[in-house]
Amino acid sequence: MNDLVDNRTIEAQPTGRMRVPGPRTDRPHQLALFVQELAAAGVYPPGSALPDRTELARTLVTSKVPLTQALELLVEDGTLERAPYRRLRVRRTATLAGPSPCPLPEPAATAVSVDLTPAGIQQVAREALAWWSTRLTPPPPRLGRCIAHLTAAGDHLAERARSTPSTTAEYQDVKRVISRMRVTAATVEQPTADLTIWRTACLATAVRDLLAIVVQNEAPVGGSTA
Repeated sequence: MNDLVDNRTIEAQPTGRMRVPGPRTDRPHQLALFVQELAAAGVYPPGSALPDRTELARTLVTSKVPLTQALELLVEDGTLERAPYRRLRVRRTATLAGPSPCPLPEPAATAVSVDLTPAGIQQVAREALAWWSTRLTPPPPRLGRCIAHLTAAGDHLAERARSTPSTTAEYQDVKRVISRMRVTAATVEQPTADLTIWRTACLATAVRDLLAIVVQNEAPVGGSTA
């Protein structure tokens, strides 16, 4: 029994009874699951270093304390490995289970008018991030429209980002952001409202990052608009 407790197959309760643990819904475990999904989809491939914790906290829309706890969980289960004076890396031999890179789901918003201008995309992204930062739960239809708008915007921006000439390094960065956006869009619907709102905020961050790439790449040389 002690061995089963040690490897987390079962867990001891204060009453002395043992039980098989159910799905973990605490913040560090949810963050760890999302990092695993991103790694499985190739955003952070085996052998690659994770972004620094400030950048990772930004893209996952979280604070550093639960993120640090999540990363420790991933080190413990063998997904990540650490080395002195280096960022955490995805273990080359890690077994990663998660969604494969996939096309964006067909956005329901294509049937209605959505604003795909930079201002329109920024507005819907700010709305999604505000819900999460203030822990507000919008009405389901409003949340659904926000997700559809972000999904349509991500699809639109991905096509523009891919069609813009760039160096090999820049192209790899673009691919990673597109992959992050697609994985988040494909997994945005979660079992609870708060998790869905969090993933929507993560989707908004990825769409914003894509927008920044498109705006920078499409800017006229020398900054002239003539």
